[in-house]
Amino acid sequence: MLRGTWTEEKFTLKGNFYRFNDYSLKPKPLDPLPEIFQGGSSRAARDMAARVSNGLKTQVDDIRTNEEVSVKGWRTKIGINAFGIIRQTECEAKEVLRAIIDKAIPDAVRVFHHEVQNAGNASPEREGNWAKSTFQDLVQYNDGFRSNLIGTPQQVAERSSSSSRLVPI
Repeated sequence: MLRGTWTEEKFTLKGNFYRFNDYSLKPKPLDPLPEIFQGGSSRAARDMAARVSNGLKTQVDDIRTNEEVSVKGWRTKIGINAFGIIRQTECEAKEVLRAIIDKAIPDAVRVFHHEVQNAGNASPEREGNWAKSTFQDLVQYNDGFRSNLIGTPQQVAERSSSSSRLVPI
């Protein structure tokens, strides 16, 4: 839809959710066109990103596999949500994480977990964002601690470097 309105003089689309009939967007964006970076990690979102988006925050292996069968002409950029806790010792960093988790409001985290599970159950594959998230993951709502950038400067640098081989940071 976006690319169509950006590139065609008169854009028509008869989709399930949006309809355009001879729509004309002016002024059009300059070339190169803006990148489309989408959110979501349901199966449908990952498949769509592999077909049409420039970027997505998701699991790398899935998107790369689906991208191979797509003919869009570019590789999808992958982003991760990562929060770091860096201290002089790994023990100190883990103590900070524990303090963050201890200050969480358990009922709020449980309600959020329940709602994201409901949203996931509404997706075609019945598994959406945060399906495998733990309480610790959901304390930071976008799984930011799941990246495990928690430890000494050296440990975090190594883990970050390891992640950047999969996801250019």
